[in-house]
Amino acid sequence: MPGGFTKNQADLAEAMEAAYATPDGSGPGRLLVTPGCQVYWPAPFEVCGAIKDKYNELGGPSSFLLWPTTNELTQPDGIGKRSVFINGPIFWSPWGGAHPVVNHFYAAWQRNGWEGGPLGYPTSDEIVNSDGVGRRQYFDGGTIYWKLNEAYYVAGAIRDKWGETG
Repeated sequence: MPGGFTKNQADLAEAMEAAYATPDGSGPGRLLVTPGCQVYWPAPFEVCGAIKDKYNELGGPSSFLLWPTTNELTQPDGIGKRSVFINGPIFWSPWGGAHPVVNHFYAAWQRNGWEGGPLGYPTSDEIVNSDGVGRRQYFDGGTIYWKLNEAYYVAGAIRDKWGETG
């Protein structure tokens, strides 16, 4: 069992998975998991909807995020959602979709007030810049750029001009 999980959590996750499968494997049994959600043993937390789809697209527990550490949570604005994983969260908004925001991007977003600040919600995953080293991630109100352990956001006409120049 991976570190960070109690035996009780693993047992609960296993019971949730077992209740979902029929003995012959032909289909759903007694559903303990909320419809549209999934549990990833040994974590007993539900990952739901578009966040679940993004998590599975990234590789689920085999991805850089590893296992979920919360059920789906509603953001303070009452609109967006998030699920937290061992190595960071995936955030969702109705207009931007589901995107992980981790490491230096997460810290820069936090410094600027999360979704309630000038950046708003993420609208892309991290993208490798043309130099092959730096990365960027788009948000409603700007772009966070990262290179060599520094991440800052740039917005408006300055971002547009910088993007034009490569």
